[in-house]
Amino acid sequence: MILQHYQAIKQLIEQIPDIRKVEFYNEQYQHYEQLNANEFPIAYVEFQQPIQWETAGEGLQISRNAVINVHLVDFDIKNDITGLLQLATELHKKLHLAKLMNAQEQLTTALMRTASEIKQYDQIKTVILTYETALYDRSAMPNFTEVTVMPKIEKT
Repeated sequence: MILQHYQAIKQLIEQIPDIRKVEFYNEQYQHYEQLNANEFPIAYVEFQQPIQWETAGEGLQISRNAVINVHLVDFDIKNDITGLLQLATELHKKLHLAKLMNAQEQLTTALMRTASEIKQYDQIKTVILTYETALYDRSAMPNFTEVTVMPKIEKT
């Protein structure tokens, strides 16, 4: 259902070379002492739950006010967040107004930033960018076969 949306946003984020890893958000950094060694900075993608879907007919479903949080996380013992804020600006430039796409179709309307937040957990620094968009899910739509029609013109 949202796997294609996650993969599309992950592809956009991975275009920023300074971000070392992109994963689904699962409150990882709030328990950072228990994490295995990671290369930072990391972007965690969170789809706020529940996602409310409406059926638009023929298997198409739309979530009109979906909220996506991107948690940009860095480990910094110097207690300096300026580098992370610069990276968050770069990330925002990549995501703001982007339409998530897969190979065949558009998956969302333009991403619109609605909030940002800075959090700190000891040496873990986090910038959370929040975007709203409409998600499209065509996974239940019937598959159609493209047919080429070659009209035959006969003279009478």
